[in-house]
Amino acid sequence: MTALVVAPTLLRAHEQSWHALLELARRVPGGWTVIGGQMIHLHVWERGGITARPTDDGDAGLDVRADPGVARRVTGALADMGFSPRTTSPDGPQVRWTRGEATVDVLVPAATGAERLDVAGRPILASHGVQQALDRTTTVTLRVGTVEGAVPRPRLVGCLVAKAAALANDDPRPARHLHDLAVLLHLLRSRDLDLDPLTPRDVHHLHPALRRLDDPFSGVSLTPDARVAIAVLRQAAPGP
Repeated sequence: MTALVVAPTLLRAHEQSWHALLELARRVPGGWTVIGGQMIHLHVWERGGITARPTDDGDAGLDVRADPGVARRVTGALADMGFSPRTTSPDGPQVRWTRGEATVDVLVPAATGAERLDVAGRPILASHGVQQALDRTTTVTLRVGTVEGAVPRPRLVGCLVAKAAALANDDPRPARHLHDLAVLLHLLRSRDLDLDPLTPRDVHHLHPALRRLDDPFSGVSLTPDARVAIAVLRQAAPGP
C-alpha cells in the first residue's frame, strides 16, 4: 500500500498542472517520474515543517534508457489529453506542453547517446539530474483537491542527488536548485540514508553542491536541521 500525500489548497495553475500529472500517470503508469520543483512539494506535503519554492509547472523525467519508447508514449498521451507543445526557440529542443493554465515540462536524462524525439519527431531537452531521480523512484498516492491517484516520485535521497546533479546544467537560474537542496536537507533523516545508501557517483554530485551551500554569498538560508544533515552527509560519504 502506497503512502497517501494530501496537497494543501493550491492556486488554480498549480492545481491544474498536478491534475495533468495525475492523469498522465493513469495513461502512462511507468517509465517516468515527477522531477523539478514538484518532487520537492511532494516531500514537503508528506513531511511538513518547511515551505517549498513556489512553482506552478509540472515536470516529468523520462526513463528512456530502460524504456526507449516512453518518450513517444508520454508526449503522445499529453497530445491526446489536449496539450500543445511550446518551444523556447524555433531551433531548440521541445520541453513545455500546455493546456489552459496547466503546464508540463518533459525532459530526458543527459548523456543517453542518441537524440530522443517526441511524438511529432521533435528533440526533447536532456538534463543532468533526471537519471538520479529515476533511479530512486517509487509510487505514492496523491490527493489534489477532489482528484486522487498514484504518481511516480523519487525518494528523498533521489531528489537530493538529482538536484545536486542539476547544478551542472546550463541554467540561467541555478539558485533555485540550491534553495530546493536546502529544503530537502531540512527534511533528510537517517532512515532515508538507510533506505538509499550513497554511491560514489552520488558523492561526486553532492559534495560540490554542499560546498556551494556553504558559501556565505549563496543567498540560501539553511535551517539547523539542514546544517545537521550536511554534517551527516559529509560523515557518511567524505568528499575529496
